[in-house]
Amino acid sequence: MDKDLRIRSLKKQIRMKELLIVFLSFACVSINAESLFQNCQTTSAAEVEHKKNIKSPRATYKKAPRYPGYALSQGLEGRVVLGYTVKQDGTISEVEVLARTDSVFVKNTKEAIMTWKYEPAIGLSGEPIDYKLRHTVKFELEGTGSNLFYLSEELDQVFAKSFFLNQDLSPKRAIKNINNKLKKDMLPIQKAMYLYLRATKTSQLKNKNIASEKADLEQTLSILDELDDLDPNVLSLKQFTVRTMSQIYKNTTKEILRVSGLLEDILLKMIDMSYPKEEQYQHYIDYGIASYNLSKWCESYESFDAAIKIEKMQKMIENPNLVKYRDLAKTNL
Repeated sequence: MDKDLRIRSLKKQIRMKELLIVFLSFACVSINAESLFQNCQTTSAAEVEHKKNIKSPRATYKKAPRYPGYALSQGLEGRVVLGYTVKQDGTISEVEVLARTDSVFVKNTKEAIMTWKYEPAIGLSGEPIDYKLRHTVKFELEGTGSNLFYLSEELDQVFAKSFFLNQDLSPKRAIKNINNKLKKDMLPIQKAMYLYLRATKTSQLKNKNIASEKADLEQTLSILDELDDLDPNVLSLKQFTVRTMSQIYKNTTKEILRVSGLLEDILLKMIDMSYPKEEQYQHYIDYGIASYNLSKWCESYESFDAAIKIEKMQKMIENPNLVKYRDLAKTNL
């Protein structure tokens, strides 16, 4: 493998102190499937009260899964998405692997989760009830940054090498290579990756071709919509694609409405799958901007406020414009 090949998940020098296993959530958040913010929807008072009266389970003991030795030695990173039931006695049962990037992470993750303990959920009758949760565990190495994708059976080292080599080429050379690759048979997720890369390279050309860039982004989304959102690589590429669209789909109300809907859908999925707050941060800002431009003041206020809270929680550098536009949105409520 070329020394200058920038594949974040492959590292020659790995130390145990660089190891991070991130638990993305330990509590279930009730989200209305049709709206991101309950305060901004027209849900009946009875329905809201019904949801409030069901107390979600609370974790009392959590054991981190061991980073698999083979994955550590190879510098592999990945995610595992699990579904499981918290029983009435607070123990775990019915653990199911919903998605994963590499099977090497599954065994240790399942073994760890089976040892977790919860205060059980409390139902409307005031008695403990079984409660289903969905949980994502991310295995990563310190300093790797945000990944466009993780190595998997479909996006293997051969694909990664070709993809990142094209990513490093000049826009014209990369587009020419990608055009040739797209003429060949490949897996849908691989095709979506190359279409997204071609869109980003098109945006770097001196003579902009917005129509071509939009066409590639739309085709990327069309492919991803046919794939499983639980696959971390599918949702990751959707995040990048929609974020890119939010930068260029802003000339008409129709375009802004489309981006707003896509951003809301992405955020709902990220929350449902317990993605880390720092990954949700920019999507809240983009959704807040789109909502502001559509005069959806409640959604805009809530989005900017959510981003501000993430800044404080994660001790990020504060963006003063968030407070400014949150307060402007509030005055229009």
